[in-house]
Amino acid sequence: MTTTTLNHKAARSGGASGRSPVRAEIILDHLNELPALPAVAVRVLETTASDASAASDVVRLIESDPALTTKVLRLLQRPGHGVRSGAGTVERAVILLGFAQVRAAALSVSIYDVFRGVDAGEAGSPALRADLWKHSVAVACASRLVAQQCRGPAAKPEEAFVAGLLHDVGKLALEACLPKAYQRVVDRAVKEHRPICDVEQEVLGVDHTVAARRLLTRWGLSREVVEAAWLHHLDPRSLPAGLAAPTMVRIVHAADALVRQLRIGICAGPGPGDVERRCEELGLTRDQARELSAAIPGEFEACASAFDLNAAPTDMTLVRALSEANAELGRVNSRLDEAHRATLRRGRCFEAFRHFAGLLHADDPIGTVAEKIAETAVLLFDSGRAAVFTTITDPAVAATWDKDRAGRSQRLSGVRAETGASTLGGSGGFRAAQPADIDLLRRIGGLEGPGEPVVLSLNHAGSEVGRVVLRLPEHALSAWNTAGRELEGLSLAWGLALSHAAGREQSERFQEALVEANRRVQSAQAELLHRKSLSMVSEMAAGAAHELNNPLAVIAGRAQMLSADNTDPATLRALEIIAEQAKRASGIVNELMSFAKPRQPMPVPIRLADFLEVLWKRWTEESSLTEDRFEVRLADTGVQVYADPAALQEVFNALLSNAVAAMKPETARLIINSPSAASDETVRIRIEDNGAGMDAEVLERAFDPFFSHRHAGRGRGMGLSRALRLIEIGRGKLSLESSPGVGTTVFIELPARAPADPAVGT
Repeated sequence: MTTTTLNHKAARSGGASGRSPVRAEIILDHLNELPALPAVAVRVLETTASDASAASDVVRLIESDPALTTKVLRLLQRPGHGVRSGAGTVERAVILLGFAQVRAAALSVSIYDVFRGVDAGEAGSPALRADLWKHSVAVACASRLVAQQCRGPAAKPEEAFVAGLLHDVGKLALEACLPKAYQRVVDRAVKEHRPICDVEQEVLGVDHTVAARRLLTRWGLSREVVEAAWLHHLDPRSLPAGLAAPTMVRIVHAADALVRQLRIGICAGPGPGDVERRCEELGLTRDQARELSAAIPGEFEACASAFDLNAAPTDMTLVRALSEANAELGRVNSRLDEAHRATLRRGRCFEAFRHFAGLLHADDPIGTVAEKIAETAVLLFDSGRAAVFTTITDPAVAATWDKDRAGRSQRLSGVRAETGASTLGGSGGFRAAQPADIDLLRRIGGLEGPGEPVVLSLNHAGSEVGRVVLRLPEHALSAWNTAGRELEGLSLAWGLALSHAAGREQSERFQEALVEANRRVQSAQAELLHRKSLSMVSEMAAGAAHELNNPLAVIAGRAQMLSADNTDPATLRALEIIAEQAKRASGIVNELMSFAKPRQPMPVPIRLADFLEVLWKRWTEESSLTEDRFEVRLADTGVQVYADPAALQEVFNALLSNAVAAMKPETARLIINSPSAASDETVRIRIEDNGAGMDAEVLERAFDPFFSHRHAGRGRGMGLSRALRLIEIGRGKLSLESSPGVGTTVFIELPARAPADPAVGT
């Protein structure tokens, strides 16, 4: 099988910081190095999309590709089609499965073969890629099952299968282009229990949803499929307006949650949440959601077998071989007179216009437009190689086209627009290359061939928007500089194409930025609601404490006075109970006041290993925990946290007290784990127990003041709410995950050092 080797320079571009638009665009441009869809698959998709197509047309197309024929026949053998193995034909497959499933089969085998043919080199991980495919195929099966249960014309089962199959194609593309970097992304998302999109943004500067949108648009997939891959991570209730198929996005969103719940393939990051609620948003009942969850594994097993997911990968070979760079410059026939040469040039310019118009598509990215300009320049000027530069985007774009080696485009950081010297032959002609042009040529490998490098400025709206750089012999340069009008027309046409592509790129960036902003606004709104609720509870607690303190003091005092003048044992016992309960109520009031108005924290650097050692010793000596049932694991013993020692002690005591109360002494297992390093800005700590756990309803109210789900021996229900309050005051975060019968995990984030601004956290 033919394979493609990708250039992995993007993994090292842009320095250590992932959040760089320059780095992001360089990485996204590397997606263009992935092969296009096979021609037979494209023709099958076009044929099945036409109402005028006949079954015989589809049969002939499928039979022209043995691999596609095999896939369709194997899909026919899936349970439910009533055909025994070996009994199917292509014609019967089209009749039984219909155009929709044939289209899904064509796209499936084509996409799978595209990525199977990409050689990521020694850095690649076949296991990771196989897991990514397993997850994608499982979501495809789940999407089809969900669509079959939904009502309405927008729920198309086979279109949903395609959308589900490609929902994570961005992960496959990033893994193919940047295997080492993407393996780090997956490992970090699993280790830190964070959404993989956030980690992708930090490490790569771009997430897989944007990569999927760019790649699927390049391949010409429908808006339904593109939008599902781009937006399936968003909450369906906050999808942007104007989508072509919001129902398809919701179907893939629910299917992805079902598959993540079943843990099929790569499922890095936090859990899927309330899966049944997501199905209810599509009009499905909770019983239907559970039935879908039960049906997915069987459907996936059948499809996985048809996709050869368990087959060993074949050896990959290079598909793009480097050829010699020396190309012979064309020469204008010197025996023709100037008039004939001028007529010939005009004819060639006209052909260049026609050729360029035929190559160009409305949705071509700016790098592809620059490649097509370079290709047209090579054909028009009979040059061995041409380069095109434009600085109207950030980063700048450079594209080359060789007669023998086709073309490529790349992003160049740190390039600024410079005013060129006057042209050699008047308006619209070539000019000599300046030092800045020569420097750009060196960055892309130079231009081989006779003659000096010359530059043709590309203009739009009175400004230079790009340059074509190539080598021309002296006689060819003199001849072309007499064709000023023709060159000026080319300059304006090419400049207009670059400006249009740059404007569309800017619009796409704006759309992607809006989606990212929408996601961040959702997170901020949830945080704001939590803080508002906490403020209301604090105000109420402070008011109640103030009003109760005086009456309680009077009750306790009166009880003591009456005790001094009374000798009746029964009365004295009653007065003693009154005094005790008043004292207990006063303790509750003081606890309320402490919650409502906690003391100002006094943070200092605390060595985490020392703090946890003291904590471990105390709890193994004073509680039911034994040394073999309480374990502390630190990746780096030099880690420090910046916190108030008393508050930190209170938080951990409250959390460990809850854990011990939830576990059976004979089977208890408690682990405190921190994967953080001393160089991290944030220290992450995880406390895991194997206690009774909490259901979703209890977990939702776990941080509410005075709430406790324990009936026998219950406390006041202030432990977790107080711990959360202290952590947040100390600029940290506290969250829980729990499952009944499995146990509870507490996630703590604390600052590693004092803030740069002393006002922060006060």
